[in-house]
Amino acid sequence: MGFGGTMEYFTGLLSSGQPSRNSRRQLETVDLKIRMDCEGLKMAYRFCDNLCCVGVKSVDINMKQQKVTVIGFVEANKVLQKAKSTGKKVEFWPYVPYDLVSHPYTAQSYDKKAPAGLVRNTATNGVKSVDINMKQQKVTVIGFVEANKVLKKAKSTGKKVEFWPYVPYNIVTQPYTAQSYDKKAPAGLVRNTATTGENRKEDQYSNMFSDENPNSCSVM
Repeated sequence: MGFGGTMEYFTGLLSSGQPSRNSRRQLETVDLKIRMDCEGLKMAYRFCDNLCCVGVKSVDINMKQQKVTVIGFVEANKVLQKAKSTGKKVEFWPYVPYDLVSHPYTAQSYDKKAPAGLVRNTATNGVKSVDINMKQQKVTVIGFVEANKVLKKAKSTGKKVEFWPYVPYNIVTQPYTAQSYDKKAPAGLVRNTATTGENRKEDQYSNMFSDENPNSCSVM
């Protein structure tokens, strides 16, 4: 089962001294479904080029899944509007892994155009997409949600769950200190020892979780 998208850089930047506007915000992830034939792919690349100067950290294009993942200090609706300006049909990524849906075989969930192993997200709780990274033991929830409520829901599974604690080592001033180093951290990441900025309520953002049980990935 494939789960496309670049999932490595989902957390706030650390900074020393006076915090910048970006450092008070969390990195956002925006997954879009964009119809991409050969011409559509060219438009997608032009769209990516246009995003380079507006706080975007990375853009991943998955041609097979017709999916574009944007990560950065961005607003989901603005990214969506920017993508729609290419003239292509664009929507927020509508799919979730089938094993996260109570009734994945209903007419509302089934979509013959969905990538393998995915169904339409029919939840009404504001969640737009859920991405599972078994290798990193990470679940990324995207939607109009409250971080603490999502965390509480995840903990109700009985598993040990926490907000994703890691950041790329190259954005940490002293990544090799005892506080930052974690032998369990994925390659290239260290613990985020900075205090995070205020949570953004009623907005679209990512909440990241770590589950130490390698046999469990369903937290929603």
